[in-house]
Amino acid sequence: MVAGVVLVALLHEGQVLVVDGRLPEVEVDEDADDRFPTALERVGADVYLAPVLRLGVDRFLDVVGCRSLPVPHGTWVAPADLADTEVAELLGRTLREREEPPPLRPPWFLPGWYDEVETWVDEQLSRAGRPRTGVMVVHRVWSISAVLRVPTGSGVLWFKAPCDLFGREAAIHRVLARHFPDDVPVLVAADEERGWTLMEAMRGAGESDRSPGAAAALATRWAEVQLASLDVVDELREAGGLVRDAAATLAALHRVLSGSPELGSLDPDELAAVRAVVGRVEDLVRELWDCGLPDTLCHGDLHLGNVAYDGHELRVFDLTDCCIGHPLLDGCHLAHFDEGRPADDDLFAAFARPWREAFPEARIDRAAALAPVVDLVFQLDVFDRIAAATEPASAYELGGVVAWLLKRLPGAVAGLER
Repeated sequence: MVAGVVLVALLHEGQVLVVDGRLPEVEVDEDADDRFPTALERVGADVYLAPVLRLGVDRFLDVVGCRSLPVPHGTWVAPADLADTEVAELLGRTLREREEPPPLRPPWFLPGWYDEVETWVDEQLSRAGRPRTGVMVVHRVWSISAVLRVPTGSGVLWFKAPCDLFGREAAIHRVLARHFPDDVPVLVAADEERGWTLMEAMRGAGESDRSPGAAAALATRWAEVQLASLDVVDELREAGGLVRDAAATLAALHRVLSGSPELGSLDPDELAAVRAVVGRVEDLVRELWDCGLPDTLCHGDLHLGNVAYDGHELRVFDLTDCCIGHPLLDGCHLAHFDEGRPADDDLFAAFARPWREAFPEARIDRAAALAPVVDLVFQLDVFDRIAAATEPASAYELGGVVAWLLKRLPGAVAGLER
């Protein structure tokens, strides 16, 4: 559990709700599924008006509003009248930014966005004969995406909007849903231009209700999906799937090393150690792609947090990072994702087995050894692009990941060479 204290600022007509002269507070688990609903419920709000702002270590400011819910009775004051001058200034800035949004501000924090989403959702549900039965509920809103729960008479649906960087997600999801309907979330509707998806709920999607055996089931099945995806690579590319081959991966490495702001987070010795292994890393990246496996569908962030499994159905979600790349990078990421435990070699072996059978001449064992190093570079690419697309107020959300990956690179190379 990552505990945090949230100050919840409910704004209405330029004023903020206070209790005993202070903003209401609530303790949340920053990683829990109910983190955002908990903050909204504290003051009876239903939308976020700005990104979550970090006040300090494990202390945050959530600026929220009432759109469909009635404005609660209580004591309302001007933000400038708050005793906490830092919070007062942040709320004043938020009000100004509602009129003139800063660059890179995600659309779900802009006026009118929820109206637009609600209109689209209701149109899709009307066509399906499945009207909405209540207020859409914010599940999560951050720099990467907005996820809402949509109540209907026949169960909850999930709405997702990605940031512009991942705007191709809906089109890619539609391709995968057409060819692999049992392996990804069931699409109710999709707007490829805006990247929006409306999906059926999935059993076993949370840590608390995911059935045992999910990792083993995922390893085998996703490798099979990748193999079958060899026939739809052109469709994935046409849908906007990035081609992240050896050349693209190496270009990303040099982009990071030539200009990432997070280079400043490495001390001189750490940066020198990274630069000392760049040539070797280039060789290892090329060698992985020369091991005899073709590029295909790559999830890009395959781990148990992105799988729903109820013991029968298995569906992979969060298709944000889907691309066309080396298949074993997904298996490596899955096997190495939990930093608190040793790499799961058996899990990777299960993932690699269908590829061994399909490509008996490929050098799978060597690829397995190379993949942990190359996956660091693969992830550097993603997180560097995310950092460049994130407004400064939200940089803390995934800030530091690029530096963390870079610091691991020399050790990973050394471990491979032993």
